[in-house]
Amino acid sequence: MIQCVPEEETSNSEFITKTLFPRLKDVVLLHRPARSLKSFTLHWDNSRPHISYQTRSEVEESFRSSLKHPPYSPYFSPSDFFLFCYLESLLIEKIIKKEHDLIEQITNSFKTITKDMKKSEFEKWKRKLQLVMENG
Repeated sequence: MIQCVPEEETSNSEFITKTLFPRLKDVVLLHRPARSLKSFTLHWDNSRPHISYQTRSEVEESFRSSLKHPPYSPYFSPSDFFLFCYLESLLIEKIIKKEHDLIEQITNSFKTITKDMKKSEFEKWKRKLQLVMENG
């Protein structure tokens, strides 16, 4: 799922709970119709909109739980250490003039991420978190 924040809006708790979550719920149920939202665990980094009372309440109400995230570091956020770098490598040479074109390019780039790539990055993420726990 890709959700762009409109120019006149901000990615804050209200945007997450009023715009992002309803869409996320629809997408999850579309792809996993036999499972309830309560069977899913979300992982968020520690950005203010993700840890706000409003967002946490919505997560607790709709999903099984939210994984605790160590103090912010790009080494522990898959979107920072894998996703953004990967997308940048695909988009760096592109000339994009309109927001719609950017969304289309990002969407197409996401489609090149294979299940094996996702699984590999998830395993790397788990190993990094394990090292953090083992070393206090």
